Amino acid sequence: MTFKLAEMAESQEVTFELYNQLGQLVLSQDFGRVAYVNERIDLSGIGSGLYIVSVKAGGVRYEQKLVVGRQ
Repeated sequence: MTFKLAEMAESQEVTFELYNQLGQLVLSQDFGRVAYVNERIDLSGIGSGLYIVSVKAGGVRYEQKLVVGRQ
């Protein structure tokens, strides 16, 4: 999947985390102190199901559901 975070006014610590339905952390990627993110994140080791994507940028946390399906 491609993870994009629009250009921020100033550089901030950015972390991407993926949690399963049980709330267990299954993937984490730290981008360091950046003002923009446009990265591919490899989900090939992740099974089908519903996940929660958590993005921390500075002192703010954003969460969104992600459905992973395999054929």
